Amino acid sequence: MRFVLTLIALVALACVVARGANAAPVPITNSDLRVAYFGAPLITSQQAKAVPAGITQRDLFKRLHGRSGNSLGSHSYFDTWKICIVYPVKGTGVKYRDGFVSADEWEFCFGFDGRLKRRFFTGAHHI
Repeated sequence: MRFVLTLIALVALACVVARGANAAPVPITNSDLRVAYFGAPLITSQQAKAVPAGITQRDLFKRLHGRSGNSLGSHSYFDTWKICIVYPVKGTGVKYRDGFVSADEWEFCFGFDGRLKRRFFTGAHHI
């Protein structure tokens, strides 16, 4: 009998823990979002869409009011770009139960010639 009660208690505890792990993320302030992204300027989607192809990193930093230290490092995709710089979108920051912070992001990818080749939008996600 004790074994059955212990087993029921353990299953109930596991269900409570599992439910809490799937809790919805909580919105955070823009200042907290900026801290989480190491001081990167927060941008709007309109600003990101207005960035023309072919500009340099320096021009991007001027256009978006500052340098973002969030880059995906040097990598190539079929020899078309080598570095991607990430900017978080203003007003989209969320914090998950485990402390992970995420936001919608725009990635700006530059080619080997130093010019903007592509930009990508990514919605907030938990890794």
